[in-house]
Amino acid sequence: DPEAIPIMKQDYGPKSILLAPPIIFQTRDEPLAGCAYEFSRNFVDTNFNKGQSERCTAPFVCDANVARDSWRTLSCQGEAAESWDDFELEPVSLGGITGYGDFLYSIVDSELLFRNGTVTQSKNFITSMSKSAIVVMVFYTP
Repeated sequence: DPEAIPIMKQDYGPKSILLAPPIIFQTRDEPLAGCAYEFSRNFVDTNFNKGQSERCTAPFVCDANVARDSWRTLSCQGEAAESWDDFELEPVSLGGITGYGDFLYSIVDSELLFRNGTVTQSKNFITSMSKSAIVVMVFYTP
């Protein structure tokens, strides 16, 4: 029997308040139609073909763009994204880094987002084209 290790809980004493809603900020890359390395190309092509045979045949129907272009579902990363239409977000600068920010609760508290007449699944905020993601929270402790 291994010796038990006690868990010590230490409360943070000073009172703190959150001054603003938490923000999730990410940088994104554009998908590439091809990949620089043969292994990567083979991986993308194999998984695209597998998806087509398992998910895009009767009784299922795939969007025509997805069925035609493998890079719409899985691809290698290219250059930094200059726009991101899926979430109707404009690029912003945070600490000298250009990316896309949103209220964290928008992404984690609901399955769907409705913006500019378009419904988007919030689970698609972080994808294979996300290069980095951070959560920014501003607290004040008197």
